[in-house]
Amino acid sequence: MKITAKESFKHIRVIKGYSIQGLARAMDVNASSVFNIEKGKPIRPETAKKACEALEEEFDQLFIITEREE
Repeated sequence: MKITAKESFKHIRVIKGYSIQGLARAMDVNASSVFNIEKGKPIRPETAKKACEALEEEFDQLFIITEREE
């Protein structure tokens, strides 16, 4: 399985008042991690959880789970 951000992720981040760097600080990750999330790169479940907590949103509002292609 792979976890990727929905297209609404960036919109929700901006609405909540976070810059990429600000969200990264709130998640305790580096800014490139947030940048990669917004670019649709697969992320680990722990990173998705941190994003949900920082943005105070449910997982299904921010992310989608799909099967990995072999």
